[in-house]
Parts: sequence; C-alpha cells; structure tokens
Amino acid sequence: MKKNFITIIMALYCGIVVYGQSDDNDLSGLYNALKSAAKANEKGYYAAKMLTLGQQTNQPQSQFLINASLQIVAIAFADEGDDKNALVWTQRIQDSELKSAAEDHLASTLIEKKKFALAHSILNPKIAMLKKDSQGNVIAPQQELMTSLTYGELLFAEQHYHQALPYLYPALSMSKYVEKFKEYYVRALIKESPEKVNKDLIAAVFEMQGNRSSSFKSELKAWFTKNEGSDSGYHALEEHALLKEKKRLEELMAKLAMNKPAPDFEVMDMNGKTVSLASLRGKTVILDFWATWCQPCVSSFPGMQKAVNFFRHDPNVVFMFIHTLEKKGSDVKTQAQQLLSQKGYNFDVYLDLRDPSTGKSPAAEKFQLTAIPAKFIINKEGIIKFSHTGYVSENEAVEEIKMMIEKANK
Repeated sequence: MKKNFITIIMALYCGIVVYGQSDDNDLSGLYNALKSAAKANEKGYYAAKMLTLGQQTNQPQSQFLINASLQIVAIAFADEGDDKNALVWTQRIQDSELKSAAEDHLASTLIEKKKFALAHSILNPKIAMLKKDSQGNVIAPQQELMTSLTYGELLFAEQHYHQALPYLYPALSMSKYVEKFKEYYVRALIKESPEKVNKDLIAAVFEMQGNRSSSFKSELKAWFTKNEGSDSGYHALEEHALLKEKKRLEELMAKLAMNKPAPDFEVMDMNGKTVSLASLRGKTVILDFWATWCQPCVSSFPGMQKAVNFFRHDPNVVFMFIHTLEKKGSDVKTQAQQLLSQKGYNFDVYLDLRDPSTGKSPAAEKFQLTAIPAKFIINKEGIIKFSHTGYVSENEAVEEIKMMIEKANK
C-alpha cells in the first residue's frame, strides 16, 4: 500500500526519536511499546492501558500522548484492512485534529479498495464545513487541507472529474508529500476542461520531486500530441525535469557530505552471528540506525527497501539496518522480525544491543547518535562520505542513495 500524506506527516509529527528509556508502566513507556508493536491489535492493547492510566491525570501533555496513540492504532487497523476496528479506534480520539487525520487516512485506504460509499460516509460531514473562494476552489486551514485532497481523490476515483477539481486545487500550493494529488488535479483538468490546461501548469507538476505515474505520463503525451501535433513537447519536458532533479540531488549531496574515518563496531545479526564493520572493508556500506518504536524510521522503510532492491545484485554494496536504542526489557529480535514479516521487508537487520554495564548501545555511541533514523554511507576505504538524519520519502530514497554511493568512491 502506498504511503499517503497523513502517514508521512504522522511519522514526522511523532518526531525524530532521541535517546532515552522509560518504564512500561508510565505513559511514555506504553507509548514507546505501542510504537514497537508490529500488529494493530498489539498496539491496541497498549493504547487501552494508556486510556486506563490516563484517567488518573488530566495534564494536557498526557492527554495528547493518549490521543496520538489512539490515532496510531486507528491507522494501523486501517493499513491492515480492518475498517471496522479502524473506525472504532478513530471515534475514541478526543483531539479534533488527530481524529480528522485518522479519518482521512482511513478514507484513503477505503478509496484504494474502491469502498467509495464508506469513504463518503466518513468525509461528507467534514466536507460540508469547508469554505471556497469566489472561483469555487477550497480554501482551508492546514489541518483541513488533507480532508479536501482526500475527498478530491475520492471524486477522481469515481470519475467525477469536474467535481474533484476544487478539492484537489489546494495541492498546487503545497510543496511536498502531495504529488499524487497534483497529478490528479492535472489529469482531471485534462479530462474535464483540456482547454484550461497550460504548459506552465504541466511543467510545475511534472517537475515536482518523486516519480510520476505511468497514467499521468501517458495522458500528458496524448495532450501534447493533440495540442501540438506530436509528443516532442512532452520529451522536452521530461528532459528538463531530469536536469532539475540532478541539480537538486547535487545540492543535497553537498549538504550531506562529510569525510571522516568510520569507527569500527560489532553488531549481531538475526542468527546470532557477530559482524564487524572492519570485515566489510572493500565494500560500500550503508548503515541505517533504527528502532521498532521510531515512527520516522519505519516510515522510511518503503523507500529503503526500493534502494536495497536496486543494489541487490551488486556484491560490493552492503546495507546494514541496525536496530539500536532498544527499550528496557524488550524482546527486540522478535519485535523486529514481526515488523519485517508483516510489512514484507527483506533486508538484513542487525542488533546493537545495550551494554548491560552501561545501559548504552555501543554502535550508536561510537557514531555519536543524537537521533534516529540516522544513515551513513561508508566507502570502500572505511571513510564516512555522507550522513543523513531523519525521514527519507519513498520517492526520493533510491535516487539519493544511488548518487551517494556513486560519489562515495570517487
């Protein structure tokens, strides 16, 4: 299932996770345990305990943490295809913004499954509250924009292109994570009012970051052919977009570049075998420090899996997904295996277990991590050439990592 805007924003919203341990009997500990759980019903177990514990306090911070947990559970059930429980948990959320975001996510999953009537039942009451400008386009505060875009997606899926346009329109003024909605807008305009389509609009949408869908490309080619007599304009647009993307990547590489020896370390693979960085000298190594309870880490995995797949047959490139900073008393190996199995990921995971005497994760200490996810690109000579902290989107991961690997050994 594709990551939608709400999933990504929640990953960022939960934050890049920093060092720290907490007791499973307090709200913070239960929250981390909930995020570590692989399955929705397991997450629900911890959320239920948080609800019980939350009855003893009315502190705003505690109540917000509980509502954020309820939202995570609702989204997890939606992603597992359990619409009924997703709706039940959504209704338990008291924070209006978090509840609305969960509703939008559930509606999006329903649209993918073509359950349009149920998606309408969730979105229609909220749509009635949205305001429009003099031209009929939706104008809404940030927290309501996703409702508008999701409703536009629903109408587009139902082939109600004219009605979809005003709800998809806000995507044009947004920068990241709304690529598919921008595509839907242009595609709906081509189908409904092709005379209103112009090359500036096409270029602005086509040159956005990430991959364009095959449907979008084929419809643009047809538009150019019909309006200009050939698809040469489309090919010129495609070439310009490639040059723009290359420039963006070059600028990003300059920001992420470094040049320092990588500290040697040892971690354990999932079979209990110890692996050292020194044993991989002569290969390009990509380290990805993560944890099951880290939302931005797990949300980055779809893109990282694509990168692993791209280099799968290159024996000189090694990906190490190092689980670190595990919660006190957690069965990290089982949790990691369950998460990877449930999501269908097939990359190599290693364990940076805490030292019993210090309580610290040795590899994380050597790389002086202050937050995760954290990635390091190490060249064949053992030099760190690039580092990146934070979420990486599915659309950006492959091209960014490809360029890092290419430059790392030059």
